[in-house]
Amino acid sequence: MASADDELLRVACLDCINAWCTGTPSPSMLEGCSVLHVELDGSYKSSPGAEYTLPAGSSAAEAVIEMVRVLQTGSKSSASVHARIGSKASLWLVFLKDVQWKCISVAAAPPGEMTLPKDFEGISACVWDGYCKANRACDGNTMAEYFHETCRLTFVDGTGAVMIIDSAQFCNMVQTRYTTPMHKDYAHLRDDPRVGSRDALLSIDFGSLSAPIAMVVLTVAHPPCLWTDLLTVAKLQGKWWIVHKSSVKDPFLEEEKK
Repeated sequence: MASADDELLRVACLDCINAWCTGTPSPSMLEGCSVLHVELDGSYKSSPGAEYTLPAGSSAAEAVIEMVRVLQTGSKSSASVHARIGSKASLWLVFLKDVQWKCISVAAAPPGEMTLPKDFEGISACVWDGYCKANRACDGNTMAEYFHETCRLTFVDGTGAVMIIDSAQFCNMVQTRYTTPMHKDYAHLRDDPRVGSRDALLSIDFGSLSAPIAMVVLTVAHPPCLWTDLLTVAKLQGKWWIVHKSSVKDPFLEEEKK
């Protein structure tokens, strides 16, 4: 049975799709919403959500919402929705909840070649061998090889405000993590095996249209936090990249502060 949040997300998603079909404003879109449109040749265009339009001939009446997922950890303020516009376009939308659910990020693409095992392998290499390994090593330079220049980290902070951090800022945060106020009192746990053991790749979802975009869910730990990440990935110019990140967090080893 669908939850109240699931139904609200479906309504918000359809409202956004209608806006991108008709050019009308949507109250279900955050001011900072960004859309990455990916073509099958690997080219792409990043646009503000308020300026994006779906391909000609697209109609909200053709929209099918295939998957709704609210991250059931922390503040439960981040969610992903997969929708397709008939057989014309596949969309992965990320929503954040402050007072209501609003869209912060979208990846859109036309259908292409059928999804194959090599696509799962390519994404795993990006998010596990790349992103997770760089995150664990606090290596901002390596993170930049997987976290695309258009990518942003977005989340709802403890006050209910929506935070948007660009790619360069995020990679610097990775590099300097254990010198920051949040983590400096936990630097002695950086190489503790309990920390790395909480990293996990939970899912990779493509949706029914084989398109060069997908949604990944994984966990990564750095005391005093255990994050659950929604990572939107896209195949750009032959390589899988992380093109959006949204996170929620739970306490982790808070009691071992020094």
